[in-house]
Amino acid sequence: YLAVTDEVTVTVAVKPDEPSEENVSVPVKGSTYKDDRQMAFYKVTGADIGGKGTVEYIKPVNKKKKVVTIPVTVKIGGITYKVTGIANNAFKGNRHIKRLIIEKNVEKIGARAFYGCKKLKNITIKTSKLKTKKIGAKAFKNINTKATVKVPKKKVKAYKSMLLKKGLGKKAVIRKV
Repeated sequence: YLAVTDEVTVTVAVKPDEPSEENVSVPVKGSTYKDDRQMAFYKVTGADIGGKGTVEYIKPVNKKKKVVTIPVTVKIGGITYKVTGIANNAFKGNRHIKRLIIEKNVEKIGARAFYGCKKLKNITIKTSKLKTKKIGAKAFKNINTKATVKVPKKKVKAYKSMLLKKGLGKKAVIRKV
């Protein structure tokens, strides 16, 4: 399901009852992958065989998709990676997206990530890891003026202030999930 642009072959020692060595394809930090199951492109931000690797959501494969979910994890070459960020300009100017779900591992949203998504009216943020410094300038600027943003119960006040600073309209409604 994945198109690999860069990779490194690493020899890994395994348990004694299994064959002594196994070749595993490990993505290189900075390499880009297309995931056909999630219909998105990802960039490796931290490569690790031990299951602690991280990736950033770059952009959707199908720009006409109306509902987009930024997943918790994604599998690349048999290794599971946490999706911890959304790239700069990931959905900039997308005229089709109406609903967005940001799962629990996302810590960073890039500058102008959703800039100009006029039809984006329903956003669900499940992560509690966002901080003002980790949300880029104008990330939510020029989305639907009557957008509804659902956030974790403990983060309603903090996220309201944060999202307004990052371009969310004053008419937008922010409530708990």
